[in-house]
Amino acid sequence: MTAQPSANDQPPIRITTPNELVSLIPYLIGHHPADSLVLLGCDATKVIVTVRLGLGDPTNAWAQIVPNLARSGVITGHLVGYGSAARVGPHIDTAHAALTLNDIASSAPVRVEHGRIYATGTGAGPGDLASSHADEGVRVDPHTAAAARAVVEGMVALPSRDAIHTLVAPTGPAEQAAMRSAVARARSAGAPVTGEAAVQAADAAVTDALGSYRTGDRLTDDDVARLTLLLTDEQARDAVLARDEDDDASIALWTDVTRRADASLVAEPACILFVAAWLARRAPLAWAALDRARDAEPGHRLTRLLSAMVWNGISPDQLAEVLRRRRSDASHP
Repeated sequence: MTAQPSANDQPPIRITTPNELVSLIPYLIGHHPADSLVLLGCDATKVIVTVRLGLGDPTNAWAQIVPNLARSGVITGHLVGYGSAARVGPHIDTAHAALTLNDIASSAPVRVEHGRIYATGTGAGPGDLASSHADEGVRVDPHTAAAARAVVEGMVALPSRDAIHTLVAPTGPAEQAAMRSAVARARSAGAPVTGEAAVQAADAAVTDALGSYRTGDRLTDDDVARLTLLLTDEQARDAVLARDEDDDASIALWTDVTRRADASLVAEPACILFVAAWLARRAPLAWAALDRARDAEPGHRLTRLLSAMVWNGISPDQLAEVLRRRRSDASHP
C-alpha cells in the first residue's frame, strides 16, 4: 500500500507493516487519534480516502459509509482502532462486516492502546503481530521511514482533533467587534453589490488577496468585510469556488478569512476553505471548516450539499472534475 503526499508530483509513501501504517495515520488524518476507528480506503495502488469515526458515534454509520467508498473506487480497506478492546471491538466488527458485504477486501484490523499495537482477532493476524507474544502487543515505533517521509513532505500531525478545530476557531471578542465595525463601514459604502458586478469584484478581490498571502501579508479588516459581503451573492461565491485553487496561499487566505469573518458571514468562506482543503487532500482541515460553517449557520444550503457529497464518497479528484465542469458551463452559457 502507498499513500500520496499532498504534493502529487512527489513519489508515494510506501507502507508495508502495521507499525508503518500506525505511524503514518496521524499525518493522514492531521492529528493523533484517540477513541476512534480509522479506515483507510485504497484502490489498486494507493490510499484514496481516509475515514475516522469516534467510538461514541453509532456503529451502524459504517453501513452507510462503506457502500459510498465502494462507489468511489475503494477495493481494499485497512482498519485501525484506538482504545480498549471493549470499545473498539463493536466498531471493527461492524466496519469489517460492511467491507465484506460490499466486496471490499480487508487487511486484518489492528488496535492501538497505550502505545502498543494489538491484533483484534478479526481476520488473519498481521505478520509482525502473529507471534507467541500477540497478547502483549507490539510497541508502536513512531520513527518509521513512512512517518519520516510524511514530515519531509510537510504533512503535520497535531496533538488532537480539537487542535485542528482551533485552526478555524473565531478570533477573540475585540477582533470580532472590530470586524463588525468594518462590515458596517462596508455596508455604508454600498456593499454588497450583486450579479455580474459581484462576480467581477469578487474575482478581482480574491486575485489581489492571494497575491498578498503569497508574500506573507494578510487582508485588513475592511478587506475581509468587503470580500465576505461579496460572497453573500450566490453567483460570486460560486465563481470563487470554481477557481479550483488548492495551493498554500489559498488555504492560508480562506483559513484567515474564516477565522476573522463576522459571525453572520462566516459560512461562505468556510465552505470555500472546505473545498480548497479537500482538493489539497487536507481532509481534517476540510472537515473542521465544514463544522465551522454548520455551527455558524445551521441549515446552510451549500454546507449541506458539500456534506452530502463527502458522505457519498466524492474524492478530491472527483470534486475537481465537478468544479471544472461548472467552470466550463459558466464560460459557455
